[in-house]
Amino acid sequence: NKDINIIPMEKLEKENIENAIEKCDGNLAKAARLLDIGRSTLYRKIKKYNIKERYRITYTEKE
Repeated sequence: NKDINIIPMEKLEKENIENAIEKCDGNLAKAARLLDIGRSTLYRKIKKYNIKERYRITYTEKE
């Protein structure tokens, strides 16, 4: 169907990460769990998409 709007995967991933970080009030450990990815993977994606500056990010080891 020509009327279907396709969004690039990277844009979807970035928006999903931003939404998870916002939902978890900037707590990356919680956001990683919500996204079902490791924290180190989340950190790499935050850097890749330059997300860090937009949110009050907290790094929590024990959660």
